[in-house]
Amino acid sequence: MKSLRTALLLLLIPACAPAQQAPGVSTTNLTAQTVHPVDLIWFEHLGWRVQQPLSAENDVELVCRDVLRLVPGQEESVRRLLRLYEDNDAHALAGMAACYLAFLNPTNYSGLAIIQLEQARTRPAEPGSGPEWLAAQNFFDESMNRGFDCIRRQDLIGAENAFRSVLHTFPRNRPALTYLGIVNVLRGEWPMAMMVFLYASELYPEDMNFAASRARTQGYLGQAPQALTWLEERLYAHPDHPALLQTAGLIAMQCGRPAEATKYFAGWTASDGKSADAWTSYGIALTLTDQPVFARVALTKARQMDPSRNTTLLFLALNAARAQRTAEMKGHVRALIDQAGREEAARLIRATSLPLYFPSVEDFLR
Repeated sequence: MKSLRTALLLLLIPACAPAQQAPGVSTTNLTAQTVHPVDLIWFEHLGWRVQQPLSAENDVELVCRDVLRLVPGQEESVRRLLRLYEDNDAHALAGMAACYLAFLNPTNYSGLAIIQLEQARTRPAEPGSGPEWLAAQNFFDESMNRGFDCIRRQDLIGAENAFRSVLHTFPRNRPALTYLGIVNVLRGEWPMAMMVFLYASELYPEDMNFAASRARTQGYLGQAPQALTWLEERLYAHPDHPALLQTAGLIAMQCGRPAEATKYFAGWTASDGKSADAWTSYGIALTLTDQPVFARVALTKARQMDPSRNTTLLFLALNAARAQRTAEMKGHVRALIDQAGREEAARLIRATSLPLYFPSVEDFLR
């Protein structure tokens, strides 16, 4: 499913630049994007609206989410969301907001998060069996299928509503939590995604896929070093888990620590040797740490596993360029143009240092 793959790719690309702190607003070091003067004016307007007695519940949530997009650590917006969810008996959403508050301010809100999580644990995770559960099972299937259909049609608001409806009845349902987090990632709503993955990783501490998603999302909120430290604690107990190794490598790259990333990606290839993603990531890290021979082996292996990957071709070309293997570099560039199209190939190549090694590569892009 293309949209789901896009969501996963969004979790892999580097985080945005740190934001400047808005005047008078505590962000607890959480940043999602650069704040420009126009954004600050908008933020002041949103901050004013958060304090107003808004008429509709949807208005409250939309305004709070708008604030959190700009300043992910704004506690008042999260508290307002928590009150809204509690008033509507949305136990899963209330738990998510409480977990996010505890993440922002553990001293004041850890107890609240514990209470919300205990309440969630007393409720069903999925429909049971027997005739009395038939209606619940039908509702569950229809809601999940509606969510999947909305993702295919790129109706992300509809998908979010569908998965939320499941969680309203089954606050611990793993598939609904997974796809709600993905939808928030697709929408670029990193604070809301963080709420989902914090809540899910607390409910299911043994599920390292939730742990990996939590850490990657934290990296997107401007806390990559903290996310890597948290992730390393999980790796101590689960040293061979592919999702943890993958995410640790990606966050290490985000932190500008390619040598450390190489270690994690090597572990990823050892634990999941048939993954083209693993070998491509390993090859990229080896390239960036000036290990061209090993990088070429890893990237060639990834190319054999999945010839359709543009990134693999791009770094094979860069590896060849750095080693002054001109004919090989040209072959990879031609293959990239044929596979990705001239415009996309040009965008990818110009995003790397390849033109510095061989300025004539531009001739291929005209």
